[in-house]
Amino acid sequence: METKAITISISDFNLDFTYPNHSETSANDSSDLIETIKKLDKIPFNKGDFYYSDSSWDFSSYTMLNIRKDNLKFNFMSCPDSFVCDLKNFVLLRILENKAKIQSINKEFLLLNNFFKYAENNNCFTIEEIPFNKIYNYLQEKRGQSITLEQAALSAIKSFFKTYKSNFINPLDVSINEIFKYKVSGFVATKNNNKIPDIPKNFFNPFMSACLKIANDNTKDTHQRAIACFYIIISQTGLRSSECLSIDVDGLESAYLSNNNIAYYLNYKTWKNVQGNDKYSTQTTYINELSKKAFDILVDIYKEDRDKLGVKYLYLGSKKRINSGNYPIDTHEFYRSQINFIANLNEYFPVINVDDNTYEGIDNKRITEKYLKNKYPDIKTIAVPKNHQFRVHACTELYNKGVPLKYIQKFMSHLSESMTSYYIRTSPNQPQEDMQFATDTLKKIVQGEVKLLGPSNGLIDKIKEFIEENNYNVKTDIDEICASLAKKIPIRQKTGGVCIKSSMLRDCAVDAKTNEFYCAYNVCPNIFHFFYMVNVSYRQAKELVETIKINFTYGFETQVQKEVNMLQNIINKKLEPEFIELKNMLDKKGEDAIIAEYPDLEEIVLKYEEIKKEIDEWKNLKPSEINLERLARIMIV
Repeated sequence: METKAITISISDFNLDFTYPNHSETSANDSSDLIETIKKLDKIPFNKGDFYYSDSSWDFSSYTMLNIRKDNLKFNFMSCPDSFVCDLKNFVLLRILENKAKIQSINKEFLLLNNFFKYAENNNCFTIEEIPFNKIYNYLQEKRGQSITLEQAALSAIKSFFKTYKSNFINPLDVSINEIFKYKVSGFVATKNNNKIPDIPKNFFNPFMSACLKIANDNTKDTHQRAIACFYIIISQTGLRSSECLSIDVDGLESAYLSNNNIAYYLNYKTWKNVQGNDKYSTQTTYINELSKKAFDILVDIYKEDRDKLGVKYLYLGSKKRINSGNYPIDTHEFYRSQINFIANLNEYFPVINVDDNTYEGIDNKRITEKYLKNKYPDIKTIAVPKNHQFRVHACTELYNKGVPLKYIQKFMSHLSESMTSYYIRTSPNQPQEDMQFATDTLKKIVQGEVKLLGPSNGLIDKIKEFIEENNYNVKTDIDEICASLAKKIPIRQKTGGVCIKSSMLRDCAVDAKTNEFYCAYNVCPNIFHFFYMVNVSYRQAKELVETIKINFTYGFETQVQKEVNMLQNIINKKLEPEFIELKNMLDKKGEDAIIAEYPDLEEIVLKYEEIKKEIDEWKNLKPSEINLERLARIMIV
């Protein structure tokens, strides 16, 4: 019987994979597929020679994106012999799933390689011989190094066992169930405490001054001027370094403003917010005069090299690069040039051998590179900012200057969790930028679909007065009502609520220090919320409980007191009212209807009684009665 070959395109790479001797494929025949590939010893990709028995699989030649090459290589030589096939099977199946980015698979591969070494050292030589207590001990060992490493190891192990259970015979149901129950307590709080810091002004200001001098100095080395321009661009735009290295000379556009001034926009490629690999989206961001000048300098100083190489990339690196296939330059390769550049800045301001507390938030990198030691015989350390810190700095500066977070989210392309909410300035002429959000919110309020929670301040009465004064009919004129109200009532989306000005036609005094405080700490009297925001409030409460446990463990009594007070405040003012209203809506519409309309609430709805017990436990939490036993209990309710 003739079989039809099934070919799938691997989105990570410019590769296709054809299933050998299979007319169809499913999760159930993956073990047969692996056995077939083992017998053939040839992994059927349309390009390259990949053999199952190879000690390494190198996919770095088959991606068109600016990804670090070492993230595309899988070296199995260091893997224990007992588990090398299991690890190869996992990597291959994860690639063929075509869901995770290759960088993520590579991280899992490295973490699992370490885990299997631990297993073999503990006399486990097959997957079936690894009991949960060994996995637990391994994760606790990682926790001793860092909670972040524990979480990463847990995620990789879960991913492996999920793949293993789905595709192969597996007698370890009990162990697997225990693995998926395992939680890394305190991870969210630790992650928030370890966020990349902003660049301090006493470093940023002289650094930018030096970059500007070097960029504009025709006597300086071309490569040094180019790196100075690179730093100017990422400092002003917040672009990731890989995105900046991928910019081409055709990426700049301009537009005339109403005052006859010209605004410049930069198109760039990003793959951070795009699923799959070797896929990217083109985003646009505004660039100011400084970054426009840096762009023009890069266009000019590399013009001849660009013509010779036949490439359009803005940044071309040093003169040593003569192969067009080496572009765009990846961030790992670029790092050495950056270190050399920053060391040279010592003639402008101190960066070599400075005290650890000279620039708060800037790491002092210990220098081992011979070319630097030859140039600076006494060098021991260099104060080196992380490239991502320039992104943090750009976001922070925009936010502090009142730029709406919605704008920042869009033009920074995939912000960190700390800036997922957005803040929008309003004015009488343009009360809000997200009119659709405002009209949708008002429609639910006016039609009585949701109950407005929080201090009403007469808002509902004023909406009713507006409807009556204009002789509107709610049933027939709802769209016109909400469109008119949206122009009069400033509405800003906030994390876990909405800011609604109860006084129509009057903007919030955004420049007043008191109102800046209100917005920053979510204590503004204009903050309202609805039952469908209960998942956000629940998450906030859970994270506070984790933080309380960490601070109690380390004996930070004052902080525990503050966080318990914050927890009670969230429960009393947000979580419990939302939870009660959720119950009313469930009684009114039923579980299926609520989940269909608000899919983010599925977990809350299905675990309603279990979560209610948690809330009751949290409400009765008093600092004087806290102990580790009780904290352990409320963390797993």
